[in-house]
Amino acid sequence: ETVPNIYVKDYNKVPPLWLVTVGFSRHGKTTYLAALTLMLENISKVWHDVYYRPLDQYTFDAIRNMRSEAIHGELPSKTQSQQVLRPLLFNVYDLPESGSRCLVMYDVAGETYDSLDEIQKYVT
Repeated sequence: ETVPNIYVKDYNKVPPLWLVTVGFSRHGKTTYLAALTLMLENISKVWHDVYYRPLDQYTFDAIRNMRSEAIHGELPSKTQSQQVLRPLLFNVYDLPESGSRCLVMYDVAGETYDSLDEIQKYVT
């Protein structure tokens, strides 16, 4: 995958914070990350000077899909084990006490953790 230019350009000013889900199927990993993502849209209501921006089209489309599911009262679709693992990338600016960070969020399918061999495959 190509890394967005903004990620590379701002790496020293907006260091990454990696969030990777770990847990078995149907434990709420995808729902948790969707809720966290949707909270970013309202973060300035909690911290007035904080704002975020998606770094690529994939993340922008994922947010739009999460928003649509939430509006319609639907839970996020289950992450499929055969899906290519691709992160959501957000820059979050001016967090109190933390400064700016790039959230790199991976939603790993629960089936990944059903065997030790599969866990080892995805640890890196």
